[in-house]
Amino acid sequence: MLIWGLLLSIVVTIMLGVILLKVSNGDFTPLAWIVGVVLLAFLTFENTRLLNALDGHSQIEDIVTSVEGCLATTLPVYDIDHCFTESEAQYIALAIKVSDPSIAKYVHATDFQGKDWSSITDSLHSIIAKSTRRYIGYRIGWCLLAIIIASVIVVGFGMEKGNGRRKSRYSAPRSYDMDIDF
Repeated sequence: MLIWGLLLSIVVTIMLGVILLKVSNGDFTPLAWIVGVVLLAFLTFENTRLLNALDGHSQIEDIVTSVEGCLATTLPVYDIDHCFTESEAQYIALAIKVSDPSIAKYVHATDFQGKDWSSITDSLHSIIAKSTRRYIGYRIGWCLLAIIIASVIVVGFGMEKGNGRRKSRYSAPRSYDMDIDF
């Protein structure tokens, strides 16, 4: 995912640079290049986390199925309509945390208290999906905030104002454009 996060960050940073050049009609200063490199590094970090979260979100069904299998083997047999007490809910939460440590921080005993056996899987699925969506939203929000802050810094302090036209590196100055007869 690091490679994809880096590629996505490069594309976003280049697109932002082109848009800022077109909108501001100026040239970048060294400060703008430094801001661009910092933005690229930050976006690479956040985009890698975002892509990992999207991958994890697509695997929620597999996670729930594996945890359900673990619960079926570790929990005592209960009646289908049995509602779990507080101590039983704590035991279920502990069994889930042991079976899959990656979702341990999302699972609490209160999520299963008062629920019956058939709703444990639904509850677990909704807990993981909600937490994953929230995490994805945070990553997108941080990326957008970084892009906005970088844009404000570059437009405010990192652009040289041009005379309305971009200078070409290979063109001659205006005084030499005239035909000179010898």
